[in-house]
Parts: sequence; structure tokens; C-alpha cells
Amino acid sequence: MRVPRNLLIYIALTVASLVAAGSAQQIIRPGAWEAIGLHELRQADPGLAGQTVRFGMVELNQATLGISDGSCFLPNRDHRALFGANLDRVYCNPRHLEKAYYSPHATLISGLLLAQDYWAEHPDLGEFVYEGIVPAAEAALFETNWFLLYRIFADPSLRFEEDIVTMSWGTPADDDLTQWWQRGVDAYALRNNCLLVAGCGNGDFAGEGIYKPSWGYNVLSVGTARGLGDFPDNLSYVGPPSREQSSVGPTGDGRLKPDLI
Repeated sequence: MRVPRNLLIYIALTVASLVAAGSAQQIIRPGAWEAIGLHELRQADPGLAGQTVRFGMVELNQATLGISDGSCFLPNRDHRALFGANLDRVYCNPRHLEKAYYSPHATLISGLLLAQDYWAEHPDLGEFVYEGIVPAAEAALFETNWFLLYRIFADPSLRFEEDIVTMSWGTPADDDLTQWWQRGVDAYALRNNCLLVAGCGNGDFAGEGIYKPSWGYNVLSVGTARGLGDFPDNLSYVGPPSREQSSVGPTGDGRLKPDLI
């Protein structure tokens, strides 16, 4: 079996980090760790790194947003922090891989979830170890249209293996086609006993309303509040979101959304 070059580099860096004299570096994790209590959970059981969790990451192809000369939905696997990420399954239209660009958004989401970098450094922090939320989890990347066609509209008798699916995109559209796939998203969550998580949207104005698929009955809708304090107490005082950050609820039919901020 041929071992991928990136994996060999990742293994070498990992071994080197373990034998280095300065291996007792600080560990830096995404800022939400502490807010959601994950820091204490991992301290109690360091083994909870997502070993048995299967993620699906549904990424919008930026080609549909005006990039006409190629596709843009792939994370940058050449980033050192993603060398060891278990992100080898990609589902998309094969033609979209012919000229595919790295997506900053897909790279960011992959880094928050799966990254592990033993040699990270920053001018303000020095050298440190960076760790994502579930670096040992397995993840599959889905192009949005592929996911809708071959997962949401698949044979209802089929069952799929993802435990959690993240969808950080949305639309305020309310036409029949959008309502159709939105109902399909709700049914998918129910059939597969799967947790679907979606951002509630970033509208032209903060009160525009909850976007689909976050609008769904069986979708965990996530928004943001605007911090009015300073780090590390920036969440001690919160205000309403700005349009650049988050849409607000309720849904058009009066349901309480988002579910989480």
C-alpha cells in the first residue's frame, strides 16, 4: 500500500514533536471550547477526540456564486494542520474536480473540527500545539448539489453512516423547489438518526429571517450574538447580531429559531 506523502510528513512532525526538548508547549484550541464546556470534558477524559464519530461536511461550491472558471469547495489538505485529518472521502460531480480550487471556508471548517498541528506558531503566541474539536473523527466532504441529489433525494429505504452533518450555508428562498428539498432535509435527519447542524444565515439585514436549511424542524439552527465586551470576557455582554454575523428568528411560520447561539 502506498502511504500518502502528506501522511509521512505528518508522522515525522508528530514524532519529532514528541521527542523535542520543548514538547511541553501550550495547547491552543478553538475559542468556543470553553464556552460550551468541552475543555472540562476533555480534561476529564482526554480520549474523547471523536474516534467513533463520522462527520459529513456539506460545502457550497463557490462556482455557483460567480466563480466561472472552476470549482471552489475543497479544503486545503496541503495545510500542515490537516495532514493527518481523516478527510479522504469527497463526493461531488467528477467534472468539478478537473479545475478545483481550495475554499477558505471549507479549510476553516475542517480546521475547527479536524486539525492537529504540533508546530503551530503566531507572532503574539509563539510556538504552540493547535488542536481541533474532534481531530480523531472521520469526515466526508459533500458538494452541496451532490448531497441534495444523492443523499436528500436518495431512495428512502437507504441508510447513511454520518452521525453529524454540518451545513454552513443557506438561502432565504421560499419557492416550491426550496421547500421540497427542505422537507427532504428534515426527513433525512429522521430516517438516519442523524444530527444536522446549520448556520441560520447572514442576510442583507439582521432581521431578514432564518435561512433554509437551518429553517427545518429537524435541524439544529445556529446563530451568533454580538459580543460587547473585551476578550476574554467578550461574551459577558451581548447585543443583537449585525447582518454580517447572523440572521435572527423566528421562522416565517412563527417557530422559535435559532436553537443555539
